[in-house]
Amino acid sequence: MDSRTTEVLGHGADQSQKDEKSSLLESVTGTLGALKRFIVQYDRVKGERDNFQRQIASALVENETLRRQIKHAKDHRDHLSKALATLTAQIDTIGTRCIEAANMARAQAYNEKRTPENEPTRAQ
Repeated sequence: MDSRTTEVLGHGADQSQKDEKSSLLESVTGTLGALKRFIVQYDRVKGERDNFQRQIASALVENETLRRQIKHAKDHRDHLSKALATLTAQIDTIGTRCIEAANMARAQAYNEKRTPENEPTRAQ
């Protein structure tokens, strides 16, 4: 072999190594680009998750507030129901007493009309 052949073979080996290095560099650059996009996507998804968790926490607080309001409304309804039942019973009692008093007054008025002092005499 002459020196030119070894130069060509050496130059070919150098070119092959350069091509491999270039290919490896392109692969690493592509991988880094993909990793960068992955990190950006991860940060976006993490932000969405954090926002979703805040919304869930807010909904839980609102849910608890509504439960307390419902309990208060039920207690208030029960109190009003008892007050209405008491009022109705009192009105019934008063109505019954009024009827009894009216009947007594009627009976007394009727008896007063029938007393001997008020009776017309038969002889007349």
